[in-house]
Amino acid sequence: MTADSRRQVVHRPAVGWESRLSSNPAWIMDRFGGRVPRTVRRRLVVEDRSASMVQGPPERQSPFFPPSGRRPRGGGTPGSSTNSGAADSTRRRAASKNPRQGPRINRFQAVQGRFFAFENRCSRITIASTTFVSSAPIPVEHALPAPRIGWWRVRSPLRRADREVDVLFELREAKPPDGVSRRWGGRRCSRSPEGVLRFLPTDPRSNSRSKKMVGMSGTGKVIECDVAIIGGGPAGSTTASLLAKYRPDANILVLEKEKFPRDHVGESQLPAISGIIHEMGCWDEIEGAGFPLKIGATYRWGKNPELWNFDFAAPSDVEKLVRPTPYEGLRQLTAFQVDRAVYDEILLNHAEHLGAEVRQETQVVEVLREGDRVEGLRLGDGTTVVARYYVDATGHVGTLRRKMGVETKPETKLQNVAIWDYWENAEWAIEIGSGATRVQVMSQAAGWIWFIPLGPTRTSIGYVLPKDHYKELGKSVEDCYHEAIANDERISALVRNATPRGMVEATKDWSFTASRGHGENWFLVGESIGFADPILAAGMTLAHTGARELAYSLAELLDADPKDGEHEDAEWLKNSVSDAQLRRVRQHIQFADFWYASNGQFTDLQDHCASIAKESGIKMSPEAAWRWLAQGGFTNESSSTPALGTCDLSSLKQVLWVLTDKKGDWALNKNNVLKLNLRNAERRMMPIYTEGRIEREECWVRGQNRLPLTGIFKVVVDVLEQETRIDRIHKLILEYFGGPGRSNSHRSPIKLAVQAMEAMINEGWITAKIDKKAPSMTISRPEENDFIHWNRDEDPASRQDAEAG
Repeated sequence: MTADSRRQVVHRPAVGWESRLSSNPAWIMDRFGGRVPRTVRRRLVVEDRSASMVQGPPERQSPFFPPSGRRPRGGGTPGSSTNSGAADSTRRRAASKNPRQGPRINRFQAVQGRFFAFENRCSRITIASTTFVSSAPIPVEHALPAPRIGWWRVRSPLRRADREVDVLFELREAKPPDGVSRRWGGRRCSRSPEGVLRFLPTDPRSNSRSKKMVGMSGTGKVIECDVAIIGGGPAGSTTASLLAKYRPDANILVLEKEKFPRDHVGESQLPAISGIIHEMGCWDEIEGAGFPLKIGATYRWGKNPELWNFDFAAPSDVEKLVRPTPYEGLRQLTAFQVDRAVYDEILLNHAEHLGAEVRQETQVVEVLREGDRVEGLRLGDGTTVVARYYVDATGHVGTLRRKMGVETKPETKLQNVAIWDYWENAEWAIEIGSGATRVQVMSQAAGWIWFIPLGPTRTSIGYVLPKDHYKELGKSVEDCYHEAIANDERISALVRNATPRGMVEATKDWSFTASRGHGENWFLVGESIGFADPILAAGMTLAHTGARELAYSLAELLDADPKDGEHEDAEWLKNSVSDAQLRRVRQHIQFADFWYASNGQFTDLQDHCASIAKESGIKMSPEAAWRWLAQGGFTNESSSTPALGTCDLSSLKQVLWVLTDKKGDWALNKNNVLKLNLRNAERRMMPIYTEGRIEREECWVRGQNRLPLTGIFKVVVDVLEQETRIDRIHKLILEYFGGPGRSNSHRSPIKLAVQAMEAMINEGWITAKIDKKAPSMTISRPEENDFIHWNRDEDPASRQDAEAG
């Protein structure tokens, strides 16, 4: 290759893409290391000027490529100068008058599992939006025609600026029945020390080229991958999506036994899920699906029969929203009420879009094991899946959990039966702004009803009652269900003009936890590791949160070269993600016990509620109840702020007041001298999952309690090391944050610091006492605020009567 014949690369980014330095080979690695966006797929073309082409099936139009006669943008032709603008203009004019005189564009197309083969050579290749030009013919080999996958090897000399590049890229047929190739992309890539970039079909950590990509069937029907996930629900798809996002080179296989879409119970979410959806990259799709916006719930629950609201955001602020809206500001405090048939399919498709291989209607019939290690999965068609790591995201079914002999235990006597159906054209209890509402949770004498709008016309309505009481009734699930609705005046009014689907379903809602959450090379996630009663609507939050942390852990575990053994922190990573999931499930079970034990509306279940309270050790005074709830710690929901059961401490104290009809006090109102107590505590590391990385942060551990040295806890610890009097502590915290912030916000720095100190007093990290000569702090306890207050919405029956009149 002579200097005169060298061509400069012309880089023209696809629409909407940030321009990158075309002399940097990492640009392609960044773009092809994972999925290749559709805008780039359309620009993956080869210009053939001299090759004789051996063509298999007739050429078919592909949505990935520009129409015939359109010239790929960028680059020149061998032997011409990039500065010869006049010559280029002449060629463009000639090509526009007579397309036959322009360069011929050959489309790579898969039809019925066969591929075009370029027998000889081509002169220029455009990958993504960067054109590579060579003065010599570029031989193009085609590898192995296979039913589902094929490889095109494009060998050097290709030049990007003055660098030589050796490229191997993949043509994969995602859905073979219709025979049209749907996916282009370099699933594997590596770069040599000399700057040569290669896209490889094998694991870049392995020297073997015999390893099969996911989706590649070979002799013996063996599929090898990095991570095999059983179950395509929210836990499985979240794990796959985030792992694919942060480790785009990983081979991820999702095995789902059903065909999506399909109905599934468990539709009410909490705000924490919204942040995970945003991180996954599918916020716009979920927001665009038109699911109702959940701002909270209306309850008939506790000692007082009056209805009360628990709101995540002030309704007056929500009324101003115009949807769809991005994930920012107020939307970070709200949640969705989702139709699981639609929601789960969006998540699973998104995981596939990010690069995971998804196989629906695929049943795992056997788990191949050796001791505590999974050696493979046998599928219904006889195929064997071999992975480095395996994930059980099958919910109550617990496919991997059962096969690996993991025991489960009920953490409580709280064992219920849930019965539900879907209704069309039920009236919403209230509509706020642009499609926002509250779910309805209505206690009855022997159970409670959920009412969850899923869209403009569809609503999920369910009835939950103890299994023993259900057996005593001796009625069918249909009779129990319809009698419960008929006996509730509020729900009956909402369904007055509605039509049920007519297919009542039932399941057992038995709270449980697994004895452990992982083994040598496998993990449990979501409801396979544990389940908490749905009264707190926390099931999907626990699943998404656990899946997010598992994805981060797997991404780090995959860094280790299999030949060198496991990651040096493998046990710490495994224990951290499993212990966190089990702690959260147990604490939600504990909180649900309190809700049931304190509900005075269960007039037919008084003995049942008393037995729950006795078994759990719940005392009904506010102070005793607070101490009991605090046993599990306040750092399981978030390591940076205190919370329990998705409630911050301020809201939790108000919930206790509503449920018990008695006001509890703050420890900070009774004490004004605070001393940090680290006696017998051990300094350890804890994981912080952020932006695709696991940060190691220090924490203090004593018994089952943990004090993170991050977030607001770190601020309080730093301040307590300087001052002990509450007035001076308050002043230092204000100085630290540069002011009080929004005093009316429950997220203001001083309020978060107060909650952190209250939690630390309850867990023994602070020794508190009163000094009558020193100033004290007074924390007000209003009966109502914007978030927890009595319900003043118009009664549905009265509203309907007024409209009819």
